[in-house]
Amino acid sequence: MKINVTNYYEVDGHTEVELPDGKTMDDIEGVWFKWGKGLIEFKDGTSLNVIEEEIEDEHFKRPYNITLIDDESGNEIEFDN
Repeated sequence: MKINVTNYYEVDGHTEVELPDGKTMDDIEGVWFKWGKGLIEFKDGTSLNVIEEEIEDEHFKRPYNITLIDDESGNEIEFDN
């Protein structure tokens, strides 16, 4: 299953992430991003490293909001940083 991850900085970043087999957005506990690198944490204690893009531009230090979208189901989850 693939989900779209949109990070809202002073500019926007967008990444498509392939979730591990058997995982859906309902399994996600939290998401963290900084400098274009991130971590998706699952409720079962496992996690997935994500690289949006390796950036060291000050605008990409930390997003103020992260939105996950599953285009197939239309499910959407927002995380405020």
